[in-house]
Amino acid sequence: MRVSDDLLRAAKANDHTAIDMIAIWGNGYRATLGGSLAPGLWMLGGAERLLERAQPGVLFVDLTACNNYGDALTAAGKVTTPTIAILGSRDLMTPAKSGKALAAAIPGSRTTVLEGAGHLLMSERPEEVFAALRS
Repeated sequence: MRVSDDLLRAAKANDHTAIDMIAIWGNGYRATLGGSLAPGLWMLGGAERLLERAQPGVLFVDLTACNNYGDALTAAGKVTTPTIAILGSRDLMTPAKSGKALAAAIPGSRTTVLEGAGHLLMSERPEEVFAALRS
């Protein structure tokens, strides 16, 4: 999955802008409105605090690995276990279109799209993710 050049540059420089970009791009609009099930949880700030805990360079290595991985569709075609792709319709990190293409390459996979959700699905929409997994 292609990673923004600006995000890679900021991560390489250990610039906090990289963390800001991920927190903003990784959450859907409900997260900015206090859409958490846990009272008092600030989802954007929580995402930032979590990312700030990583050692310098870790975020850049992670994003570089994502950016450089070029064989996802071929690898997906070899998956033989039951698979569900859970995607956020407003994911700016891995757009739903890309997630759907990857899921389509997995034989027999199912896809669930959570409307309005971003990339950080398990923190943003834990109940809906759990329901999708259980189904």
